[in-house]
Amino acid sequence: MGAFDTLCGDVTNLTFHSHQEMIELALLWQVQEFQLSNGSFSGSIQTIHTSHIQMASVIRSKGFFVKGRIPRKTYTFTSVVSEGKTTHNGLIVHPDELILLTRNDDIDFIVSSSEDEVTLAIDKVFFDSEYKKYFNQPFEYDSIHKRLQLKENAVEKFRASVKNLISKLILHNEQIKGDLEFHDYAEDEILKIIFDSIDPSKERKTILDSHILANEVRNYIEENYNKNISLSELYRSKNLPDRTIRLAFNDLFGFPPKQYLKQFRLGKIHHELMMSNPTSVTVSNIASKHGFRHMGRFTESYKSMFLTTPYQTLKRNFIF
Repeated sequence: MGAFDTLCGDVTNLTFHSHQEMIELALLWQVQEFQLSNGSFSGSIQTIHTSHIQMASVIRSKGFFVKGRIPRKTYTFTSVVSEGKTTHNGLIVHPDELILLTRNDDIDFIVSSSEDEVTLAIDKVFFDSEYKKYFNQPFEYDSIHKRLQLKENAVEKFRASVKNLISKLILHNEQIKGDLEFHDYAEDEILKIIFDSIDPSKERKTILDSHILANEVRNYIEENYNKNISLSELYRSKNLPDRTIRLAFNDLFGFPPKQYLKQFRLGKIHHELMMSNPTSVTVSNIASKHGFRHMGRFTESYKSMFLTTPYQTLKRNFIF
C-alpha cells in the first residue's frame, strides 16, 4: 500500500484564488498560512497523486507565513523561488537546493515576497527502495539542516520538468487510476527527475551566526506576539546591539523585527476572523487577544494590509 492509494488520480487545478480560498485549501492539507505583505493576495495550486507520490505546484502573489505537518510516512521535497527572502525553519532557502522534510518535521516557511514552489511528497519505503536501485547505495541526507543540493545549472530544468509532468498527469488522471502501466510510468518519470537533478556529494552553504541569532528573535516574537513585548529589552538580555539584530533579521527574513511582529499579529487576526462565527465573537476581542490595544491604529493597519476592514472580513468570510 502506498501513502496516497486512497487519493490516487485525485486532482486539484485552481488558479487566481483569493487569500480566503488559499487558506481553505491549506486547511485541507492540515497547513495554516497567512499573508505577510500589504495588498491583495492571490494564488494558484495544481496537485496530482499517484499511489506513492503527491505532486504540487503552488504560486502566491505576496509574502506569506505557513506552518503545518508533512504527510505521514513520506519524504517531502520542496523547491522555492521568490523575488524576496525565503526561509524554512529559520534557514535561508537557496534556489539550488531542495528542502527535505521527514517524519515529525514541521513545515515552517516565511517568504517576504511573491513565490513559486514545487513540492513532492513521496512514500518513504518506496523512495528508499528506488533510490538504492538507482544509486546503488542507501539514501543519506543532512539530518540537521534537511537540505538536498541540486546539480549546477539544474534548477530551472528540475522545476520545469516537475511542472510539465504535473500538467501532463492532470490531463491523464484517469489513466493513473486505472492503467497500471501508465501509473508506473508516471512514478518512474517523477523519480528520474529527482535522481537526475540532485547531487548527493554537494555540501550545503555556510550558515551565518548572525542568522542563527536572528532566528532566535523570530521564535521569541512568534511565541510572545500577543503580549506587550519589548524587542529592545530582548536585545539587551542577549547582549546584542539593536542594529546588529535588525540587519541580520532583515537579511534573513526580508523584514525588520518590528514590521514582522506587526504583520505576524495582523496575519493571525485575519486568519481568526475568517475562521470565526460572527455571531459569537467581536473584532475588538480578537484584536486584543492577538496583541492590538488601540483599535483605531489596528483598523488602519488592517485595511492597508488586506484592503478591507476587519468587520467586513468577519461578516462576509465565515467559511463554515
